[in-house]
This record gives sequence, C-alpha cells and structure tokens, in this order.
Amino acid sequence: MDKADLNRIATYAGEDADIAWRLCELLGKRLDTIPALRKLADEMETPLIDVLVEMESNGIAVDPHDATGGTAVAVIQGFTGGSGKVWRTTSFGSSWTDISGNLPDVPANDALVDPDNGSVIYVATDIGVFVTSDEATWTEVGPNSVGATGFLPNTTVVHIAMYESGSDKRLRAWTHGRGAWETVLASGSTSTATDFAFNVGTNPTTATVTAGSSANYAFNVDGLLSGTVNNATGFSPALTLACSGLPGKSSCSFTPASLTAPGTVALAIQTMATTTASSAPLPLGGHFGPGILAALALPGLGILVPFFSTRSRRQRLLMSCAFFVVLASLMLATACGGGSSTPPLTTIPGTPAGTYNVTITGTYGSITHTQTLTLTVQ
Repeated sequence: MDKADLNRIATYAGEDADIAWRLCELLGKRLDTIPALRKLADEMETPLIDVLVEMESNGIAVDPHDATGGTAVAVIQGFTGGSGKVWRTTSFGSSWTDISGNLPDVPANDALVDPDNGSVIYVATDIGVFVTSDEATWTEVGPNSVGATGFLPNTTVVHIAMYESGSDKRLRAWTHGRGAWETVLASGSTSTATDFAFNVGTNPTTATVTAGSSANYAFNVDGLLSGTVNNATGFSPALTLACSGLPGKSSCSFTPASLTAPGTVALAIQTMATTTASSAPLPLGGHFGPGILAALALPGLGILVPFFSTRSRRQRLLMSCAFFVVLASLMLATACGGGSSTPPLTTIPGTPAGTYNVTITGTYGSITHTQTLTLTVQ
C-alpha cells in the first residue's frame, strides 16, 4: 500500500473505513440480542484489539544498551529457505547483518533484547522461543514436558516480553491458542547458576602451530538457570577447568583459571621446539693435559739430574737415554690431543608433530561438561 499512488487509493481508503463503520453498527445490534456473544465480544475480543495493534508493530526490538538507539533486531515473519530470519543493525538500519545462525526455518514473530545483557537475544517463532548469546547459536527455551515447570511450550509464540521486579526476572510469552506462559530467569536474592554450558560461538575450535609456539583459543562459559536460559550471574562453588589429550612436551593454561561468574575464557596451549645442547666437557678432555704431564715428568727428571754428574760413562749414557724417553713421551702426549676434547651434542626432542583432540572439562559441583578442540603441531 505504501508504494501505491495516494490519489488512486484515497477513494478506496475512505470506502473501506465507511464499510467497517456500517458493519460495526449492524453487528452490534445483533450482538445485543445474544447476551453470551455480547459478553464474549466485550470481555475478550475487544480487549484483544490493543494486543493485536501492538503485535502489528512488533518484530523490531531496539537494543536498550545502545544510548544512540541505532542498534536493533528485526525478524522476518515467513519461511526464508534457511537464513535471513533474524537481522541486526548498529547503524539505524542503513545496513543489516544476518544473525539467524542455526535457527529453524520457521516464521519469526517477535524479538527481545535482554535488558540486563545486550548479547542475549530472544526470538519468538512458530515453534517456540529461542535464545542466543553469540548471534550465531540458538537454543530453544523449552519445550515444556509433562510435570516440568518454568519452561515455555513448543507452539506458535506471537509476542514475548521481559518482566523484572527487584531480583525477580521472568520471560513471558503469548501463544496462538495456548495462552500466556512465563519462565523464571532469576528469582529471589540470587541468580546462582544451576548448570552451565560451553559456548564457542564463532571462535575457531582448531589451531595449527609450529612446535615451540603457543596455540590460543577462546570460548564462553554460560551460566544456566532455567534449562537453556543463559541468565545466571554467578557460580557457587567456583567452576574449574582442566584439559586432557595434550601431546607430549606441552602444557595448557586458562585465563581465568576458575570462574565465579559466567564469562569468556582464554586457553593457551604451549608447545616445545626440538633443541640441541652440548654435554659438559671432560675435566681433562679425555687425556692428560700438558700441564699435568709436565707436573708428573719434572720430578722424575729432577731425580735423573744427579746421575748426569757421575763419572761412569756407562751410567751417563743410560741416564741420557732415560731422559730422552721421558721427554719424547711428554711431547707425544701433547701432540696426541692432550688438550680438552670437543663435547658431543645432545638432541632434546620437542612436542611431536601431529593432530590432537584436546578435551576441555568444566566441573561445577557434581556437574561436568566437555568441549573438544583440535590442535595440529607441525
């Protein structure tokens, strides 16, 4: 209608309003003759007019966390064949980003940005209410099962709203044919998580590094209150993290090491490169050094000196031979490497090359969940 020529549709618009007014008068008189129908019209149908008007204006949720008002979420009430059901803008609508992610291909009827957490978005669809905290992965709030309380039904939800009073926080949903429902997101003076979930979102779950460098990952740990609703504000006791499946000669560290509240965790896996090192040199290089040989030879030579003064020609000849034997031995030891020898090199192996599945384990009281990451070492 907004694309039609105003002059051509003016007559139609006037006739449309006139006919509606005449029907109202005619049918109103007939309702007066049937008290039960008059009561139904006055107490149920007429009050729904305001609800229907509000429903017509829904489908766009302005993010209350953006003071400029330029951030909003819009939904498409129809089948799109896959993506394109939920859109987000941060530029007053001049550009939009598809955040449908894994949302089922069903009409989306309403959207809501959590007033306490701008990253949490709820969407009402023809099969229930879905929630995301990373604008990619959607999980259903419910469905309700027999005997369970606090969840929302798996049916067409036309409108959702948040109720908050003090620490009492509830998500309310109006359905087509199954009435109004609510689920408690936080109640009383605490919103301590009853469960948790790993949320990788759009962060990579694989990393390839050269041995000696660090592989870095990031993921969220969500606190759950009502089934899959991510709105808990604390963990008590603290949630701890550990990793397993690491390759040899590697280690992992988490920042923070434990969590008392939902948030983002950074994981670093440090690998080690192959290195070589020299062994400690032998004190004498494997042989007697020339200094030590001299120290051993000189006393002997000193003993031989007096014999050179003897008058016996035969004794002087023998002493001369002995002197030259000692001197030759000293020279031979020096020439044959009497100095220190070169020590051998030792290879210290690093982190083995290969692809490894590293398991992250979170422990919260008696509850444990795991998340698998892939590490390739070259």
